[in-house]
Amino acid sequence: MFPEQPGQEGRLDLDSAEWDDIHVVTGALKLFLRELPQPLVPSPLLPDFRAALALLESEQRLSQIRELIVSLPKPNHDTLRYLLEHLCRVIAHSDKNRMTPHNLGIVFGPTLFRPEQETSDPAAHALYPGQLVQLMLTDFTSLFP
Repeated sequence: MFPEQPGQEGRLDLDSAEWDDIHVVTGALKLFLRELPQPLVPSPLLPDFRAALALLESEQRLSQIRELIVSLPKPNHDTLRYLLEHLCRVIAHSDKNRMTPHNLGIVFGPTLFRPEQETSDPAAHALYPGQLVQLMLTDFTSLFP
């Protein structure tokens, strides 16, 4: 997995058969996102994202979420955009991989929209992160012009 050459300690051999299993790659990506010192979407913004998602009017909901995305620190914004753009490409093959916006929301929602500390009621946090990721994927071009 890791190269033997000196000076190459931090480099992975992605041509290794170990990385052929998409579950390994996805697990590594989710672990990376979970292990970030700060969540990709800062915890103080979670109530604002939740409130925006609850808006009944579609255009207002998208506008609020777009504003929240723009307010993210640039590295967070760019990483979120790149990740969601990649997931949109995954969705393009959902007929083969069964990774629909809904399923990707379930997989990545809790990782991207995680509270700073565990809540006493995990069910309260369980639903809306997936819905947010699903919305961000289905309306990607509107949210990331």
